[in-house]
Amino acid sequence: MKKQISWGVLVAWLCCCVVLALAGHAQAETAPTVEVAFSPDGGAESLVLCTIGQAHQSIRVLAYSFTAPAVTRALITAKRRGVDVAVTVDARSNFEEDRSGRARAALSALAYAGIPIRVVSIFPAQLVAIDFYLSMHHYAPHAFPALSVWFDVHRLGRRYHVPVVDPLQKIDIPHHG
Repeated sequence: MKKQISWGVLVAWLCCCVVLALAGHAQAETAPTVEVAFSPDGGAESLVLCTIGQAHQSIRVLAYSFTAPAVTRALITAKRRGVDVAVTVDARSNFEEDRSGRARAALSALAYAGIPIRVVSIFPAQLVAIDFYLSMHHYAPHAFPALSVWFDVHRLGRRYHVPVVDPLQKIDIPHHG
């Protein structure tokens, strides 16, 4: 049961909506390819690893719980091939309540690889931005989907753009409720 919960948390923070824009521009008549997977045994981890593996410019991860060794290795590999990787995690889930030590081990490996790690005390959302495209997901305990949209993603004729933000800069996050 704990393993399924761990996989669920992993997928909730990283997988639920991962939007990847590949290098180059898709033609207007080309529809984006969408892949969806569900966890714990539905292929979500492999979809996440594939998406991280195809990132070209940057990966920004905001994670409530960070314990998956395969995702840790994928982020380190992305960093080594020149992708700008930064991770922000929740303090309580990854340090105060990490009885197994897996979160500390994963974050230590990322830090040793030169990936900036930021720890915040109030962390209500999960977000992954790959190659400056944005995806957000609010945790849903009954389903853990992983979504990857390939090529150009448009809404109202505009591309989703994530501004460049210093991952180590302290930002006050208002807590509501």
